[in-house]
Amino acid sequence: MLFRKFINEESCDLLRNALLESPDFENTGSVSVLKIGRSLSSLIKGLTERLMENPVVSSYLLLDGGVFDIRMIRYGDGAQTDIKYGYDVTRARSDLTLTLFLSKAHTYGGGEHEIITYEGTNVVKGDLGDLSIHPARYGHRVRQVIGGESIVLTGSVRSQISDDNNRHILFRLRSVAESLQTELGDKEEIFSLRQIYNELHRTFSST
Repeated sequence: MLFRKFINEESCDLLRNALLESPDFENTGSVSVLKIGRSLSSLIKGLTERLMENPVVSSYLLLDGGVFDIRMIRYGDGAQTDIKYGYDVTRARSDLTLTLFLSKAHTYGGGEHEIITYEGTNVVKGDLGDLSIHPARYGHRVRQVIGGESIVLTGSVRSQISDDNNRHILFRLRSVAESLQTELGDKEEIFSLRQIYNELHRTFSST
């Protein structure tokens, strides 16, 4: 799922510059990786807060804790990657993988992100500030960058609901309930929908 303009351009610039200026970042070869450690803990806290503050994103993630294994990756000219899975990067349970795009899409060629699902391959090329979220069990790779560079921030998330289908059901149900409440107000039927949501949440979180 792609959330457009998750953060604005100014915030992207500040974030990208802080990462690139980190003493731990080494610009090596076509693919450079900076693993975010304690020295940038405020960045991790800030990203988690932004995820929680966005009602649509937070209702989709259902965060169980914060974001972990955060890395900045710079894909230079000619860079590409093999298929990887979100749970490969950590021993902790990873339900979802996040990718925050920190480069403008028109400043580099190629560099599309392929999400390999059971139904086929989804191709994503996010613009500056866009946030892509996909289940960690799906394969992910980056197509070759042709000219320019692509900078992204990736991270792993543990959700309150480990099953992807159950999490998606809750997201759709909550979206429908909120849409109906906006249209109809505080009706008894809306209250019943929220009760069903809470009951399903309890059931799904225990499985």
